[in-house]
Amino acid sequence: PYYAKPEFYPNSPADQVRLVIKIFYEYLAVLLLPFRITVLPPLYAPSISAGIWGEVVFVFLVLGGAVFSLIKFFKTNKLVPFCLLWFLATYLPVANISPLLNPFAFRFLYLPSIGFFILLALFCEWGFQQLKDKVSPNMVLIMKMTLVGLYVSLTLPNNKLFQNDIVA
Repeated sequence: PYYAKPEFYPNSPADQVRLVIKIFYEYLAVLLLPFRITVLPPLYAPSISAGIWGEVVFVFLVLGGAVFSLIKFFKTNKLVPFCLLWFLATYLPVANISPLLNPFAFRFLYLPSIGFFILLALFCEWGFQQLKDKVSPNMVLIMKMTLVGLYVSLTLPNNKLFQNDIVA
């Protein structure tokens, strides 16, 4: 949806909160499932007209997990709080808490994704370390390669979207 009509701007504080939650959910979904990236119109805002209760629950679970991780790892593993704070410090200016003219663009994730992906790599490595005692080391390596291969194979077709200026 383009901003052809003023109704795309939030009309109330409740609409603004729903838009902030919807945008955060969409960003998290794209970070976890990068094959969902598409070419967006120049001025784009996701629709908040549909029910978003599942998205609200997911966002609050992620934020609760982030706060828990920040508290749990603050003294033991300095990399986790650093990455969480990096993500938040670089995401909050574009979080649409204060309404932006262009509320949603994938380019807003360039800097926040650094902290997010380091955390995701730490979490995956921790999970694979837990499996290392239960399965052979070769199986752990195969699982890592499968995970990377799956993401590459699912994301590679998106390159067709950005072939040149005319296509994009």
